[in-house]
Amino acid sequence: MASMSGLFLDYNGPLTNDYLKYQEFSKGFGLGTHVYLTPSLNLSINTAFVPQVVSPESNSEFDRPSMIDANSLVQFKMNNGRVMSEDAFLAPYLSTGIGINSLKNKTAIYFPAALGMRMRLSQSLSLNLESMYKQSLGRKYQHITHAVGIVFTVPTQKKGQDAPVEMLEEAETSPMIATKTVITRPDRGIDTDRDGIPDVEDSCPDQMGLIQFGGCPPTISDPKDGPIKSEDAFGVDPASLAVSEPVPSVNRADDQIEIDKEDAEYLNFAMQKIYFETNSNELKAESYPVLDRIAEIMEKYPEASLSITGHTDNIGDEKGNLVLSIKRAFQVKYYLVNEKGIRLARIESDGFGEQKPLAENTTEDGRSQNRRVEFQLAKSGQQQQHNL
Repeated sequence: MASMSGLFLDYNGPLTNDYLKYQEFSKGFGLGTHVYLTPSLNLSINTAFVPQVVSPESNSEFDRPSMIDANSLVQFKMNNGRVMSEDAFLAPYLSTGIGINSLKNKTAIYFPAALGMRMRLSQSLSLNLESMYKQSLGRKYQHITHAVGIVFTVPTQKKGQDAPVEMLEEAETSPMIATKTVITRPDRGIDTDRDGIPDVEDSCPDQMGLIQFGGCPPTISDPKDGPIKSEDAFGVDPASLAVSEPVPSVNRADDQIEIDKEDAEYLNFAMQKIYFETNSNELKAESYPVLDRIAEIMEKYPEASLSITGHTDNIGDEKGNLVLSIKRAFQVKYYLVNEKGIRLARIESDGFGEQKPLAENTTEDGRSQNRRVEFQLAKSGQQQQHNL
């Protein structure tokens, strides 16, 4: 995310306790970049320039020096999915960190404390209001900065263009695997056969295989979990997939599992918080903390199994969307098994493409709700939804 702001600098307010004397505010502008860390934390780096500053160190009638400012902040968000919804219209936050500024050839380090409010205007645009007190280190005068600006997400594709359907490449190394799905994880090491399983964990590093079979082609049983269903195969042949009407699920009381309300709410919250690269099954970094929490829930209920289902909007080819949803659900399973150590036998994954929308696909907000990964807990061996 990036931001642009108009700034109003007040040097005299902290000295005179007259914080409303806006005629003495110095005006400037600022730019910032914001990085998601966790549902509760953002990291931001900001710069600002004020052309003419009215300060106690200057003769305001004749000498109005310029000021350059930069800071690095940790932002504590209230819209973290626990205190408030991440999609809440009003999203208050607190910030602190360290900064440096230069005024009249004098440089000072300061410690900021900010109170802000972000107002969500759309999925990619927010209005931001902030007041920040800056406590200088080694200088006599402190000051306050008020900011009004916008925070926006940089688009990855041109507006109005349909998302291209992901092209599936036929595998050449194994006739039993119809397509390739390469999982890009630079920290996982060398992957000679490009099957998404690093050589250090691949029992057949020269043959493209499946995670279920230790990286080998599906000609043997999984030594830990026994035989695995064919629909869990790492590769998917789009020609073999029949797009049909979804079959409604049936819940039986004896198949359900009791879990804490907080855990059940988090599974529902996580549905819209798993992010992928555009038209890809590669997970974005902001998805990892959410999946880590889901792994903790799995460890909390050792008798439970997890069903993961992928869903898309209706942009693009219907069969291509079905394939993409299957691959994305499997990617989530891959992370939970390989990175978090959840037993493979406890997780099933599938995809339904655009067949089960939550909202109308006629608006961007509706399509955003339909692009999701759902998580359901049930007794081991069942595929029924959890019970609150």
